[in-house]
Amino acid sequence: MTTLSQATQHAPTWSGAFPRSAHLLGIGGVGMQGLAFALHTRGCAVSGTDPCPRGKLAHLLELGINVFGEHRARDLSHAEVVIRSSAVPDDNPELLAAQAQGVPVVHRVEGLALLLRDRAGLLVAGTHGKTTTTAMAGFLAEAAGLDPWVFVGGDVAEWGGYCRRGGADSVCVAETDESDGTFLRVPGQYAVVTNIEEEHLAYWRDGDALREGFRKFMERIAGGRLVVCADDPGVRSLEPHWRGVALSYGAESEDADYRIESLEHGAEGSAFLLRLPDGSRTPVRVGVPGRHNALNAAGALALAHRAGMDPAAVAGALARFRGVGRRFTRHALAGGVLLVDDYGHHVSEIEATVRTARQVADARRGRLFAVVQPHRYSRVEHTIARYGEALEGAERVWITDVYAAGEEPIPGCRGGDVAAVCAASGRATRFVPDPAEAVGEALEGARAGDVVLCLGAGSISDAARRAAAKAGVLA
Repeated sequence: MTTLSQATQHAPTWSGAFPRSAHLLGIGGVGMQGLAFALHTRGCAVSGTDPCPRGKLAHLLELGINVFGEHRARDLSHAEVVIRSSAVPDDNPELLAAQAQGVPVVHRVEGLALLLRDRAGLLVAGTHGKTTTTAMAGFLAEAAGLDPWVFVGGDVAEWGGYCRRGGADSVCVAETDESDGTFLRVPGQYAVVTNIEEEHLAYWRDGDALREGFRKFMERIAGGRLVVCADDPGVRSLEPHWRGVALSYGAESEDADYRIESLEHGAEGSAFLLRLPDGSRTPVRVGVPGRHNALNAAGALALAHRAGMDPAAVAGALARFRGVGRRFTRHALAGGVLLVDDYGHHVSEIEATVRTARQVADARRGRLFAVVQPHRYSRVEHTIARYGEALEGAERVWITDVYAAGEEPIPGCRGGDVAAVCAASGRATRFVPDPAEAVGEALEGARAGDVVLCLGAGSISDAARRAAAKAGVLA
């Protein structure tokens, strides 16, 4: 099979000038939708292809962008450039047709790099928390009056999607992607690294290669323009490389340059003092709950400060921040039950979200039920032993079939195996293969005050939304 790199060795190269027309393969992906919106608003004629449900393309269709529902060989001579997502394989018939027609093919990150050219770029990297931290940084830049462009991996209601349109020459805040190494190709002047955990090993092979990738990312941002989370063990493992060239933030690390002090948690958010490198303190309120979100807020504020914003002047924007779609999205149901839909799919994300949901359930004097759709057999293989501990705060747990995301099953890594691990750790656990049935069971057993938490990056979100609609959403 011909790979993209092989096929483009002798193909015409894209000049890099801003394109008048572009066709996006995999346009329904989160990052691709933001890119399509930004290209469109800059005057580029955009089209694309994606077999995803049309409802997921509503933002683009409303703009008049033509989206084909099937990848097949087609005439792409109307496009100056074809932009592909990482999810599009090298043998995609439409990609091969573009190559055969001599249309330059580039990766999504090159389109993003084009939009970041000639403007200050604030980059957000890390295994977890990137989307929320990016959105928070965007809110801070808005509050500073910078009219930023923001590219984020989640739906932000205030911006109407995955991208905020900014001024012609304004700063750009962008979430980067370590899953395929493309974060090493995004230009930027400032950056924050939220955490580093062994993930995406199908690409990186092992943890050492992943850490080397992050080391190279950090190396590109120096001179006090890089901030990193000192509380994270993965970041600490690279301390010899960032110490002296980066500033750090954290809640537990006494040597953090930006230190969270007097942290108070609540069901609707948190409050703390952020001690700055000069010793001054800025009061911060965050409109989303959880210790991890307090850390995300500190990272966003540290990044904003390094980029020249005054934390005291912009921190108030975080009190108005209500999160990103599928990041602890709350639905109040008839009968007093709270349904929470969350994207968390890595076991560390699951643990942090369960901890936050436990606080919310306690504040409501209710129980916590967790419905988990494990994501990818390869991910389960590396983390299955940790599921019981991660779900410790839930009174009852439902585990569904693994959302394969195109992977073949791995022995010992199916949904039933995850359920067995949870049950062995003392959790009251049921294995219910179908996510809709599992969510339905949890809601049937819930009473006023209880929290039903749905976790996963696959189809469980649709099941949660349908269940909420059936139960009667109040807010």
